[in-house]
Amino acid sequence: MERYQEECWKTHKAKEVDFKSIFDNLFDIAHAKGLEIISIKEDKQFLIAQRKPGRCGAMVSVDVSLKKKEDRKRKREEQIVKRREKVAKDANLQQSQVIVENSSSQSSSEEEENPVAGPSDSCLTPRPMKRGRQQVLSPDLVATLDRNKVSDRAAVMVIGETLRSLGQEIQPLALNRSSIRRQRQQHRKSTSEEIRDKFDPKFPLIVHWEGKLLSLALVL
Repeated sequence: MERYQEECWKTHKAKEVDFKSIFDNLFDIAHAKGLEIISIKEDKQFLIAQRKPGRCGAMVSVDVSLKKKEDRKRKREEQIVKRREKVAKDANLQQSQVIVENSSSQSSSEEEENPVAGPSDSCLTPRPMKRGRQQVLSPDLVATLDRNKVSDRAAVMVIGETLRSLGQEIQPLALNRSSIRRQRQQHRKSTSEEIRDKFDPKFPLIVHWEGKLLSLALVL
């Protein structure tokens, strides 16, 4: 009986030693097709080394070069998404502007097609619709548009819809992209000239150039 127990203990001990010796080769947490999915050469070599007996190799610090590549790729994808959103937004604004212009042209065409009846139809001649000449921008409004980075197309839409919501007629107004652009340029020019004329300091000035403080003080 003792001899049998001693043999069983030796057999159990031998199995335990064999089991412990293969601890490093028991588990593989990689994907079944990991070598086909992985595209980076160094990662493939690391996975192959991990599957060898003894599991040579270990994970250490972050791969700086790989991280930089991934960050650049992520930034490029974000820029592509932003450009697509901007293009879609500009397209929507342009479409809305076309709708406003079409509505105004449609109303003028309806007036021409349906003239008011008078004593004699031969004496009636349709008058062409005159283009609006009245300026709609003020210096404060131009400054507000520039401060909020509103484009000329968006300014046409915002001003036009605002006037419509207030019950104002937009036909007498110079409300289109080119006229808005000219008005903004004129107001900017006049504002800059006014600032230049009023700028007459009576004391020394310190010039900051690209965030750096210059040692010399310029007296104008």
